[in-house]
Amino acid sequence: LSVSRRRHTSNCTVPRHPGPPMPERQVILLSIHPQHAERIFSGEKTVELRRVRLGVRPGSKVIVYVTAPESSLAGAFVVSELYQSAPSTLWAGIGPKSGLSRAAFRAYFAGARRAYGIGIGEMWRFARPVPLAELRKHVPNFQPPQSYSRVPQRILRLLNGNGCAASSHTR
Repeated sequence: LSVSRRRHTSNCTVPRHPGPPMPERQVILLSIHPQHAERIFSGEKTVELRRVRLGVRPGSKVIVYVTAPESSLAGAFVVSELYQSAPSTLWAGIGPKSGLSRAAFRAYFAGARRAYGIGIGEMWRFARPVPLAELRKHVPNFQPPQSYSRVPQRILRLLNGNGCAASSHTR
């Protein structure tokens, strides 16, 4: 199965995602470690792994919050498909797409009965990441999620700002 991938870059001061505005119910904020976020945006990692099921469906958008030391919103992607199974079954189906070695995959899912994967479809990286300090100017007391959360309405308004055109790049 091959997934068409497009990368977008916005030249705005405040990044805007391509396409129509993101309705709140179809967007989540996902905390991802820097090395995994880089693999997502390079196209090397095409499935994000989780130990818990997320409230998304294919077509949902995921805003990527890159954890410390970056601590910023770096981009987003569209959920292409969802996977769930026992960890060993999930590895057999999508292991190399996860960007992890088999040993790292096993360590991450150690003790888990179920494993979840989020297929990464169309993705885009913001030309200028939105740092935590700037997020807190728009949403006082904003705390990045430990795993994931719904996106606060003020952050959606920030990302859906007017007058920002995004250019797309196909790899």
